[in-house]
Amino acid sequence: MKKLAVAISAILGVSVAPLANAEFYLGGKLGQTWLDDSCAVSSPCDDDSMGGGIFAGYDLQENVAIEAGYDRLGDFQSNFTDGLTSVEVDDHLDIFTLAPKFHMPLTENLGAYLKLGLAWIDYGSYDDDFSPLAAIGGEYALSDSWVARLEYQHVNDMNEGIIDDMDANSVFFGLAYKFGSAVAQPMPEPEPVVMVEEEPEPTPVIQPEPEPEPEPAPVLETKIFKEFGVELFDTNSADLADGSEQYFDWLVGVMKKYPQAEAEIVGHTDSRGSEAYNQTLSEKRAQAVADYLIQNGIEASRLTVSGAGESLPKVSNDTAEGRMQNRRVEVTIDEFEYQE
Repeated sequence: MKKLAVAISAILGVSVAPLANAEFYLGGKLGQTWLDDSCAVSSPCDDDSMGGGIFAGYDLQENVAIEAGYDRLGDFQSNFTDGLTSVEVDDHLDIFTLAPKFHMPLTENLGAYLKLGLAWIDYGSYDDDFSPLAAIGGEYALSDSWVARLEYQHVNDMNEGIIDDMDANSVFFGLAYKFGSAVAQPMPEPEPVVMVEEEPEPTPVIQPEPEPEPEPAPVLETKIFKEFGVELFDTNSADLADGSEQYFDWLVGVMKKYPQAEAEIVGHTDSRGSEAYNQTLSEKRAQAVADYLIQNGIEASRLTVSGAGESLPKVSNDTAEGRMQNRRVEVTIDEFEYQE
């Protein structure tokens, strides 16, 4: 047991040093455990119990983590025959686990995972032992920081030589918190840039009466660019979050002041979830911005709405911060002529 404790301490020590950025997580779990092949005779025998545990993990890559945990599987009564001697065990069953965790995203918020590793067994006063461990489960992101999970765990052939071929099966519901999840800050609103051509020099006056000044020449408005982050939307939703309408006031003002202006609205997502799902979500978020403009008096014929899905990331999707920057809506007003 000392060797496993030292290994877990070393892994956690290495993990904490470089993190502070949504790569380290802690959690707890509760559930039911039942034993297989734990009783040579029917009595006394109690091979199921409620249990729980705690776990800690570190994301080595986007979909690969290392996870360690302590589980108190419950209190059990088991029995076996050692030669001519009948042996009974009535004690709590504890395990210390260490395993890599492989994650596969299914949608933007839902994913499945697999763990394969080792469990250190502590059952009664007998010698401790290592056993193989396997677990499968699903995870759902409740927010950028909180994740819920449902897991089936199997520990095989525990305490070999004492209780041969005894296996432990568990179903746990867990909740984990990710440390360092960044909260998106509202992006500063750029001021529209206007390029105005210099007016020609006035024509010298030859006649006693001055000639009327020429009409000012039309000038070109340069492209106006605006980017809205994911903070404008609720989690896994295309509906605008409460209070986000204030970010569009400048855009409504420009479109009303210059009725000849037209806007292109493009939605983007990060790489989590399937390509088809992300394409649909990006189109819905872009349409949410267009709907707000239409509700404020802008004609739909002046708006072009599309979604780019995950195809045009600004930065890498390998980190939580990068994925947050890639979830966005971009609005572009192309150049147009107007008279002052």
